[in-house]
Amino acid sequence: MQEKPQQKEEILDDKGNRLALIVNTNLTNLKKEFHTKDDENFQVGTFNLHEGESLDRHVHLENNRNINSTSEVLIILEGELEVEIFDSYKNFVKSKLLTKGYLILFLKGGHSFKVKQNCKFIEVKQGPYSEGLDKEKF
Repeated sequence: MQEKPQQKEEILDDKGNRLALIVNTNLTNLKKEFHTKDDENFQVGTFNLHEGESLDRHVHLENNRNINSTSEVLIILEGELEVEIFDSYKNFVKSKLLTKGYLILFLKGGHSFKVKQNCKFIEVKQGPYSEGLDKEKF
């Protein structure tokens, strides 16, 4: 059986580039924690707030960004999903088993999914998205 990640695990290629980040949200204890670096093209944080707490009212300002790849986040709600992670050259790097409460952020390289037990998950990625321009199957 595939290894489950601990609370937080980075998957790196052989040059130290972060391909993916896995977070077990069941174990996130901090009130507010961002798991991504400020210069990464997608930002992911987890919050563990208590009744009566609030975040300050705010808007997100327009800001031109130059993004050259599509990052993707999966949040596992139910079941088991085996995820294979590949580097930018399509070489296999690692396989992980994700279950309820796990979140994975794909930043670089490739990936595949195999459902091990009926699985429900949320996928979030940057848009606009064009299947023909943004994805290459291998």
